[in-house]
Amino acid sequence: MERDTARNMVREDIIESMVESTAKSMVKDMEREDTTEGMERSMKINSSEEEIISWKKLSLLLFIYFTILIILQIVTNSKPITTTIIYTFDLYNKGYSTNPPEIEIFTLIEKLGSEGRFLHLIGTFIDAFLFVPIYTIVHYLLWRKFITKKELQIFLPLLYFLIILTSLFDTIENFIIILLLLTFPYLTAIFSAVNISTTISLKSIVDLIIESDFNFAINGIKYIARMLHYVTPLKFYFLNGFFICFIGLAIVNYILEESSSEVNNNNKGMIDNDQQEQGEQERRDDNNKIKTD
Repeated sequence: MERDTARNMVREDIIESMVESTAKSMVKDMEREDTTEGMERSMKINSSEEEIISWKKLSLLLFIYFTILIILQIVTNSKPITTTIIYTFDLYNKGYSTNPPEIEIFTLIEKLGSEGRFLHLIGTFIDAFLFVPIYTIVHYLLWRKFITKKELQIFLPLLYFLIILTSLFDTIENFIIILLLLTFPYLTAIFSAVNISTTISLKSIVDLIIESDFNFAINGIKYIARMLHYVTPLKFYFLNGFFICFIGLAIVNYILEESSSEVNNNNKGMIDNDQQEQGEQERRDDNNKIKTD
């Protein structure tokens, strides 16, 4: 009887210790899973919050971008402009056809008329002081948003270079157009003085004035107008180069993201298997320890 009682007590102790060890291992596994899931959940929450914030900023800037673009299109496509010239001066991506090019530029300015020149001036001011800064910021945020792989970070200076040059030449172009539109009445007065000088006896006096101040002003305006013939095509070259590079890098970034996500999923599966095997090994070790005891 005493032996049976002792055996039963030993059995009960073994069973209790086995149950206790099994419970402890299960608790460890649950804690490990909870920790892993919690870390993954917190990482997802943080990344989603950052993504939502960045998308909010980008959406707001895109709204401002398209609002300014619509206003700009309304102004530059008004009847006083579209009925007199085919394109505004910032859209001549191949330059001007006359030699020298300022002949066509001055002809187009004269065709615009006073109302057309005024509306074109407003549109150029909007372009220079609102549209150029906002599209520079939007393009910067776009490539920071869609080009995230470290392997492609070496190409970011190229995108910086292209967008800065685009903004620079666009700004130079806008200031040239503003200067030409604002000085057109002055040019008209100069050309009128030249025409008058051919019909009146004060030709020598007018020629003297032209050779001093007027001639300097005319030549300066001519050279500035000639710059427009080269600046506008360069702006489009840099802008097209930026978009080609951006689209290409965005496609490569997407391919790399997909491949890295597959690798991460495989690694996660391997880690889960290792954790499961580790938990089973701990259970076996506890059982063996109980049996030896």
